Formats: sequence, C-alpha cells, structure tokens
Amino acid sequence: MLAMREQSIMGSTSSMMMSTMSLWKELLPGDDGELVNQVIDKQYDLIYGSWPARYDEIILFVDENNEIDDITLYALGLKSEEEIQKLMEAAIDHTTVDYEVQKWSYEDICNMDFRTILSSDCYIYDEKTETYTDLRDTEAGLKYLYDNALKLHVVGIAKPRKNSIVSSNRSYIGYTNKLTEYIIDKAYQSEAVKAQKESPNTDIFTGLPFKDKDGTVSTEEKAAEFKEYIKELDVSGKASTYLKIMSIPSDEAVEQFASGALANMTRADMEASIAPAMAEQTGMDEATIEGYISSMSDDEFKELFIQALTERYRTQYAARVRQQMSTMTNEQLAAAWIGIASIRTKCVPSITMRFWNFPIRLMKTI
Repeated sequence: MLAMREQSIMGSTSSMMMSTMSLWKELLPGDDGELVNQVIDKQYDLIYGSWPARYDEIILFVDENNEIDDITLYALGLKSEEEIQKLMEAAIDHTTVDYEVQKWSYEDICNMDFRTILSSDCYIYDEKTETYTDLRDTEAGLKYLYDNALKLHVVGIAKPRKNSIVSSNRSYIGYTNKLTEYIIDKAYQSEAVKAQKESPNTDIFTGLPFKDKDGTVSTEEKAAEFKEYIKELDVSGKASTYLKIMSIPSDEAVEQFASGALANMTRADMEASIAPAMAEQTGMDEATIEGYISSMSDDEFKELFIQALTERYRTQYAARVRQQMSTMTNEQLAAAWIGIASIRTKCVPSITMRFWNFPIRLMKTI
C-alpha cells in the first residue's frame, strides 16, 4: 500500500519547481543490453511488479516508508494543479500546510493509464501560412495531442533497501534508455524536423531566415540572400513575409519604449502594473503573485518587468501594423517589397532543443 507523505511545506517556489524537474531519472543500463544495471537492483527492493523491459514502461520509486511526496503525485496526475497552487502560495507566504493522508494500492498505481505528449508531435504544417504551428496553442490541438499521446505504464514499484547508499526519503519516476532512444527517433521522424533540416537557413515556424549568431555574414550577404529568398516566394508567400517583417519593431524602438516607460515608474508602480497580467497568464490570484514578486530583488524584478513590458509592446506593435495593413490585398503587400531599399536585420527565435525536451509531467486518463 502506498501513502501520500503528510508533511509541512515551507520553502520557495523555485525549489519546488526544481524538485519537479528532478523527478524523471534515466536508469543506468547494464551490460549486454540490460535495461537496468545490477547496481540499481542491489540498492532497491522491488516490492511490486517488475523492472521496465520496454521503452513505454516506467517504474515508481517510493521512500523507505512506501510514501510518495506531493510533487511526484502531481507528476503522476494524482494531485491537481489547484492543490499544487495552494502549496506554492504556502511557500510564498511561509505558512504550513498539513495533508490528509491518502492511500493507493500497488495495483491501483500499476493499472492506471498515463500519457505523455512528445515535443516533436506538437507541430503541424499550416498550408495557409506555409509554416509550422504549435498544436498546444488551442484546446482542440491539445485534445488531439492527448488522444494520440504516448502511453506509459508503471510496471513496478521499488524502495531503497536497508543500509542502501541512495536517498531514502525521495520518490521519483525511473525510465530506461529505450525511452530516450524512442523520443530521439520520433523527433528525427517528425515532419517538422525533416522540414527544418531541408531548409537549414529558414525558421520553419516563422518562415524567416535565421539570425546570424557568430557575426561571420556581412550585411551585404544577408541582404543578397534575403532578396533571393523573397524572389522564390509566390504572391501569397511574399505578402505573408512582408507582413511578418513589418510587424517586428526595431530594437531601437523597443529600447526607447522601455526606457520611456521606466523613466517615471517606481517599483510599486511596476508591481501594480505587472501583477494583473501575471495573474491572468498563470491562473493564480493577484495576492499570490504580489507575494511572489515582492520576494524578488530589485534587479531580478526589473529584469522580469522589462521582459514583460517589451513583449507587450511587440504584441501591440504587431497588432497595430496588421490592423493598418488589413485592407491591403496580397498583391499590394507583395508589391511593397519593391519599395524597400534596405533590409533590417531581425532577431528570429532559435528552435534549438525545441524538439528534444523530455516531458516532466504525465497525464492520467480518467
């Protein structure tokens, strides 16, 4: 029988998030193709089921008392986001939270159906924009991803042996290198990855050339390459690219806006301005957000505020440009390229590691 560990929560939000990140651990493989090294077998007692033998099988490690902490429960889908939010609020307020002990049988855990969404499955080609979009941006997309997600099965439960050198008070989820290989292989097979490899100089999510990071490409070379890129597009592609380019404010305009906005603002003004927006984005109440940001140093908070401020400016700038150009036809937008005498260098987001993020949360099927 497994139990939820009754405990007092006191600490920081960041430490809780770090705990979540460390929940997933790849098991050390053994010799001759063994998925689990004998060293692990000697440190843990398998108290139910078996060790993983397939890529889609995982094992739950409990503490010496057969208990699971709240963060692991959340990762397994057994604790709601609302409950975790209360823990975060308690961490921010430095208050204590006591739990009602809950229990699950070994069979309960191993009979549950868990799903995880791979990052490489999240992108789909949009024929209208000729770019790839993130399915997670819509409820329908999320449902599709969930319905087609990889199913993972808990096949065993293990606990530290007496006198073991491993930590005896931590619970986590173990997976084998077969799952890692599966995720990498799925990423390589992804249509989005294939498209990016076929167009290494163009960001498939924006349709724009990548930014030159090492500074080896001259301005003239950039302009020439960009003109060749535009020349190969059809009318719709030229119109779409022109609109995207014009919707990006210059770095000077962004910096000028941020400087002007900060000139007469105190920290109290900044906190009052950012708290409602953060509450809307995270789903937390404003009091919780205010407690979180008040614990930040001046430098940390200023950096956060400037980032939020500039993102809002970029969004509003793009919306204004699109509104102003909404009456123009594709032919008019495409023809507008002729009037551009020089090309401004734009910062295009990198997709490095976009496809390789390993999931840190399982979704439990109800």
